[in-house]
Amino acid sequence: MAEYRLNIGSYSLGVLLLISVAVIWVAASQLIKVIFSEDFSKPFFVTYFNTVGFTLWLAGVPYVKSWSREMYSIDEKTGQLKWRTYLNLAMRFAPAWMTANYLFNLSLVYASVSSNSILSNTSSLWTMLLSIIFLKEPATCVGVIAVGITVADAYVPPETAVPKPVPTIEPTGIPDTPTHIPTMQPSPHPSS
Repeated sequence: MAEYRLNIGSYSLGVLLLISVAVIWVAASQLIKVIFSEDFSKPFFVTYFNTVGFTLWLAGVPYVKSWSREMYSIDEKTGQLKWRTYLNLAMRFAPAWMTANYLFNLSLVYASVSSNSILSNTSSLWTMLLSIIFLKEPATCVGVIAVGITVADAYVPPETAVPKPVPTIEPTGIPDTPTHIPTMQPSPHPSS
């Protein structure tokens, strides 16, 4: 049995990168929400623009030797150039990627970033269920516990889920007044 030894440096780097991804994800969602609130509610355009941006990485293929070697080597399984294999995989994966990101951006038009993030935290549950159903993967005890912890992390207690009403200020600067306002009635006996 191989001995498992934790490399603290690699582990710390992994945790740091994971936190960075979470911060970037929430910051990007906040930015998209701000963009949509400024009379530019076009989630398809934002999704398309971001997805097309991935092709910029391909510009580096001729200049990075390790990338060039990888792209122009032969795939052992298919016997064709690897770039054709990658293209084939991308053509299958791209529609699902585009649809998922479009729906995520569209949800930012109708929901808050915090609600969106809470619901996104439950994605591990759906991934596990769909893997069990369609891929026939076994449900392991560790996997079920990990998904349970992740979903429990997304739980918001009911008393904190509903915001309390905040008094509004009228344009005149006077707070809202009750609907019944006592009025001064003239005295029935004038003093003469």
